[in-house]
Amino acid sequence: MTTEKTGSLKEIHFVTGKGGVGKSTAALLLALKFANSGKKTLLAEIGDRSFFSHFLTKPIHYQPLEVSSNLEIAHWSAEECLKSYALSLLKVEALYRLFFENPVTRSLIQVAPSLAELAVTGQITSSPRNHGPHGQHEILVIDAYASGHFLNLICAPEAMGETIQLGPMGQQSREIHKVFQSSGICRLHIVSTPEELPISEALELYADIKKTFDWPTEFILNRYLNTNLDFNKIKESSLMQKAIRDKLMAQSQSLKTLNQSGLSTRTIPLISSLKSMSDLKQLQFGELK
Repeated sequence: MTTEKTGSLKEIHFVTGKGGVGKSTAALLLALKFANSGKKTLLAEIGDRSFFSHFLTKPIHYQPLEVSSNLEIAHWSAEECLKSYALSLLKVEALYRLFFENPVTRSLIQVAPSLAELAVTGQITSSPRNHGPHGQHEILVIDAYASGHFLNLICAPEAMGETIQLGPMGQQSREIHKVFQSSGICRLHIVSTPEELPISEALELYADIKKTFDWPTEFILNRYLNTNLDFNKIKESSLMQKAIRDKLMAQSQSLKTLNQSGLSTRTIPLISSLKSMSDLKQLQFGELK
């Protein structure tokens, strides 16, 4: 694997996991960790809806918004990424509107296979490819799609590059795939809760990604109950005691399963509520292995 890097961007961190496991919380916590260490960090959430607009109670758009020292957040929808990609090719916004904003073309774009994924991955890799406008961030954290859609996202450039042999779209698809496969800057963080189904899906996702991309990977266990209690010694004399015992048993089995993968695991503690940045800044990753 080569480690040649271009531009100011040093690392791309993908954060994914089964829907509902707290992926966005983990991504924000990870981005804050980098920012607090003095690295200029951009956290970009992809998808049609913005979690951070709701969480931060302020609109998050395509252009990055500074939310903390060294930390900016952006929301990259497929439509905005496609517009950026198209403008980089057409150069003139009037031509973009003529072609992409008429009803017939928009209908075709919506059903075109992998086009949205290509636009998003193109945005993610714009800095290392020196293609299009990008900021001077050292770290890019991607609050990515959930497991299955994420796998389609990162595999789309290779498929498009093999399908389209000529022209700028095929060439850029191959360049995007090259960044993913051999630049040495991509990292993967798979978020799960300490429960059987999310753990199983996390391991399956890792196995599928490893077939194509040899990315440094870690698991993040969210809603982890950090305690010295031994579940074998907890009596089930009340519903609360039974719930705690079941929680600790599930955690123990989850850690045993993850340890077999040989990958490092860190935790995010279980808390009663998470409503603001001040709440989040009180959280810290816990290291398990």
